Amino acid sequence: MDYRMRDQTVNIAERCRPALLRAVHRSNLPAKSRAACRAATRSAERMLAALLRAFAVAAAIVGGVAAWALFAPAQFGGAVGYVVIRGNSMEPTFAAGDLVLTRVAADYRVGDVAAYRHPEVGLVVHRIVGREGDRFLFRGDNNDFTDSYHPRQVELAGRLWFHVPNAGAWLLALRQPLPFAALTALAAAGMLWPAAVPRRRRRQTAAVVGAVEAINASGGPR
Repeated sequence: MDYRMRDQTVNIAERCRPALLRAVHRSNLPAKSRAACRAATRSAERMLAALLRAFAVAAAIVGGVAAWALFAPAQFGGAVGYVVIRGNSMEPTFAAGDLVLTRVAADYRVGDVAAYRHPEVGLVVHRIVGREGDRFLFRGDNNDFTDSYHPRQVELAGRLWFHVPNAGAWLLALRQPLPFAALTALAAAGMLWPAAVPRRRRRQTAAVVGAVEAINASGGPR
């Protein structure tokens, strides 16, 4: 939903409200019309709130699906690997505590930075410096020797997509129970916030709608 358009519509309605209320006052509405005006106000307020909630939920679902398709971890069927750099073998390209994101690639070339699964130490992020048959040769940018393990392509976890300096340390900290709970609560609040239009503005907008309907029902201002 375009929330800027929604806010502009509400602002226009609020600017028109004084003129409409003056028109209602001049029209000398009978009691029946005033009751209809109040009913229309309540109905419009409920309708506006329901529409805003529906749009917010739809936007959250679409955004969540898009984010999952783009950033889904490989462990859950996605194509993205998340690696926290722990040593200095890739300096100055990466430093300890950086977060590296990789994506599965169809092919890998000499010069690519990629992650591979070492049978003893786990994921390693180094640069491809050569090939020997179906095996790749890796070396850290800060090393003067080639890695002892030469993985095949099926053991490669992905090619460098982008990296975020120092984000790895934050990611490790967020795995702790208290920060994780706080982050979850913040994310939930962010998803619900677009629907939280201030109650006063909803009442004013609904009053404008009710006033217009009441004027129309009475045959217009006199």
